[in-house]
Amino acid sequence: DGYKGEGAGLYCKGGECQVQSCLLTKNRAEKRGGGIVAAVRGIIQLSASTITTNIATYGGGIATDDFFGPCEVSDSGFNSKIDANLAIECGGNIEIQGSLQPVYIKGYGKDAASCLSANLKGMIITNGRAKHGAGICVPDCGARFEKLRIFNNYADYNGGGMYHTGHVVKMLSVEFKNNKADLRGGGVYMEGKNSHILGNP
Repeated sequence: DGYKGEGAGLYCKGGECQVQSCLLTKNRAEKRGGGIVAAVRGIIQLSASTITTNIATYGGGIATDDFFGPCEVSDSGFNSKIDANLAIECGGNIEIQGSLQPVYIKGYGKDAASCLSANLKGMIITNGRAKHGAGICVPDCGARFEKLRIFNNYADYNGGGMYHTGHVVKMLSVEFKNNKADLRGGGVYMEGKNSHILGNP
């Protein structure tokens, strides 16, 4: 039940933060991460925890910041829920924030730049609300998703399940279901020539 600029419930700056059998709820951040912020290569290890009904401008439930390298949020037991969080702008449940300068791959031009902002693994992401990306917002850079269930998220504009205007998002065993958007991309909204999704068959 906290309030601050970023990471109102928990701010994990570097290292590993273990969140076991916890409830983070009704926290509000003026900027990012109503429930949690992971920054400076921070690793959030969830276990049987719920992050719910938190509010922020970006990333109502969780926000990551990769300025010093990619962050990770995961639950190896697949029993944590990011639920019913609200973002005023983007990322109702989760916002993955990229660095200002993508990492350029040798042999490719700037238009094919690629970078990795965060790894998300083993979570249920549901009932989020935002203008864009009610489930997950990837506004720049890229990410890797594994064993996620993303359902019943609602965007007022674009990207009910995911809003993606960054670079490559790699997905393995990810389910989108019953997500809605009033304008475009009930499941996934993609924009920009660098936006790509790579997934398993």
